[in-house]
Amino acid sequence: MKAIDYFNKYRLTIVDNKELTKLVQEMSEEVKELAKKRNTNSDSSVVSIIKEINQKWNKLCGLYEKEYGKSILIRNGFLIYWEAKIPNLTK
Repeated sequence: MKAIDYFNKYRLTIVDNKELTKLVQEMSEEVKELAKKRNTNSDSSVVSIIKEINQKWNKLCGLYEKEYGKSILIRNGFLIYWEAKIPNLTK
């Protein structure tokens, strides 16, 4: 799914914490799907996919900034989420 698709889907409901959790979960599923599709076996490949999806997250932040004058999402928030789950992710 593209950033604009996520924006349209969650645009009005993202202020609800449950919806934010759903967004992160859906984007995390996209990481899993890409890893499976690309037949990745290495940690570095998964890290690359997480960074790729984080770029989409940042585009989503930009869409909120453009629409509302500010973003309710934190830039690099998807990467921060995964770094909290896997502390050695970007090392």
